[in-house]
Amino acid sequence: MGSRPPPRGPAANCPEILTGDCIEDRRSVFQGHFARVTSVRQVRAVIATLKENRKVANATHNIYAYRIRQSEPLFFNFIKARTDSFQTLTP
Repeated sequence: MGSRPPPRGPAANCPEILTGDCIEDRRSVFQGHFARVTSVRQVRAVIATLKENRKVANATHNIYAYRIRQSEPLFFNFIKARTDSFQTLTP
């Protein structure tokens, strides 16, 4: 078998994504994914990689949240979490 070419675009910078089991409730299916990210660029890469899956891309509601801690000398600053509609969440 031949080797696959290295990923291009956002997937090239994508950290490992862990996927949980599906949960079904009243004809709805929920599945969680987790990736340890350190930048908004990595968040975008994870979302782009997940949306390469047809089921994820065609889902009625893709909701995501992230929190990135940026250290400064005397305090920590957090980048806010977002959802699929870009509503700011309370971290």
